[in-house]
Formats: sequence, structure tokens, C-alpha cells
Amino acid sequence: MAVKYKAGSKVSDTEDTMLTRIKEVRTAHSLSQRRMGERLGIPWRTYQNYEVGSRTLSVDFVTKIIDVFELDSDWFLFGNAGRSS
Repeated sequence: MAVKYKAGSKVSDTEDTMLTRIKEVRTAHSLSQRRMGERLGIPWRTYQNYEVGSRTLSVDFVTKIIDVFELDSDWFLFGNAGRSS
């Protein structure tokens, strides 16, 4: 899964859901973008670009955020079910 987002581009509902969830997870844990990047083991600018949709979401990134925060993958990917933490 490699989805490229550009400012002003139309994204699918699933893509939009994942972008929304990325920020939602960060704010639910009261983390800055810098601290979120640290938790995920990536530079904060890289994380920031994921969150705003200007960087391609990779399978590795999606898997890592789901694993690190013990998220329900169905919730993260599609907005269904409940968030684990």
C-alpha cells in the first residue's frame, strides 16, 4: 500500500480515514509531532509529512503505528470498530 497525497488532491474515503486517524492517535496520546516521530522511530518532519498527507503512506508506516499504539487495524484503516488504546 503506497498512497500518494498532494495538497488539494482528492483522496478516497479510506485514505482520508487513515490521515484523520494518524492525527487522532497522536492527539489522544498528547504527543507533539516531534514526540510522535520519536515514538515511531522516524524523523519528526517525516511524521509531519505523513500526517498532513504530503508523503506516501507505506505499509511499514501503517503497520508500525498500528503496532506501537496497539490499534485495531479495522478502526485505523476504515474507521470501524473501536480504538484499542
